[in-house]
Amino acid sequence: IVCALHSFAGMASGLWALRSPAGALRR
Repeated sequence: IVCALHSFAGMASGLWALRSPAGALRR
């Protein structure tokens, strides 16, 4: 379950970075 959550979080963060590059840079 933990692995699935980690993989899902990674995908979500990646998609979010692609959608809003400014947000990724602000990180």
